Amino acid sequence: MLSGYNNPATDTCCSPACTGRRVAELGITVALSLVLGFWSFAPAPQGGQVSLDLVPLLVLSRLRGATAGLLAGALYGSLHALQEPIILHPIQGFLDYPLAFSLLGLAGVLPPKASWDIPGVILGVGARLTAHVLSGVYFLHLFIPVDQMPASPLVYSLAYNATWLVPAGLLAAFLVPILARAGRR
Repeated sequence: MLSGYNNPATDTCCSPACTGRRVAELGITVALSLVLGFWSFAPAPQGGQVSLDLVPLLVLSRLRGATAGLLAGALYGSLHALQEPIILHPIQGFLDYPLAFSLLGLAGVLPPKASWDIPGVILGVGARLTAHVLSGVYFLHLFIPVDQMPASPLVYSLAYNATWLVPAGLLAAFLVPILARAGRR
């Protein structure tokens, strides 16, 4: 699926056939993420799940660069919001879906060499975690009185979101280098 492309840092493909191939690649990546999003290992009670849906987005980002990853992530996040939405406010919905998943595309800002795959995954997943934490802080301030919170909103949101996103990130850190290596051949 991802083989046969040039280095994203030096790629100058502008032909219609090449552009069509890139659009197809992006669509396949989003579709694969949607399918993988249906299978989760540990859904969290207030949203979030240990899932492999982020792996295709990270692989695309590593092979095609940040622009492709940001776009695919935003498309997937918007469609994922239709799958199993937990949207309590438009700002929270934006932070948790299109923005959070598009930030996975930041994995593509690092050099396209295999040695940068794991740091790219860490960057992308860390950026996604940041969006979810900000969403959680916003949500907690809206709906839970400060005197009833078990911890500070930031600590609570970070702890909650890390319980499911860190394991998903570890799975991705294992799988993305393997899949990206195959895509570079």
